[in-house]
Amino acid sequence: MVFTGIIFQGKIMGDFNEDYNREISCRTINSALEYAKRQGKDVVLLIHGLPFDEAYLSDTNNWVSLEVEKEIFSRLKKMFNDEDILYKVGYAAENLHTLGFIDYIARLMGDPQLTVRRLPDLNK
Repeated sequence: MVFTGIIFQGKIMGDFNEDYNREISCRTINSALEYAKRQGKDVVLLIHGLPFDEAYLSDTNNWVSLEVEKEIFSRLKKMFNDEDILYKVGYAAENLHTLGFIDYIARLMGDPQLTVRRLPDLNK
């Protein structure tokens, strides 16, 4: 993907592979986007002007820079006028099933307390 000519935080960004660090998984961004959608919000407002589209940011296998994540989360706080919105998104993430493979693992494990109790047996 080439995003030639995109201006982000006052810097002209070129090819994704050259200009962006892949620091943060899109899992949390996907959760934030899905939460906003389910609350009837327009997610275009969260990602407008960023060098990624909704499909890219919703794919839990993709990665973005810390700056991109911070920008989306800042916009999310403003959108909901709520400094605690990220806590609410995190709390809702299990029901949203937006964490990709982590959701699958969590459902396989079932009760976390049971898993912790069984760790000594699993380590034999």
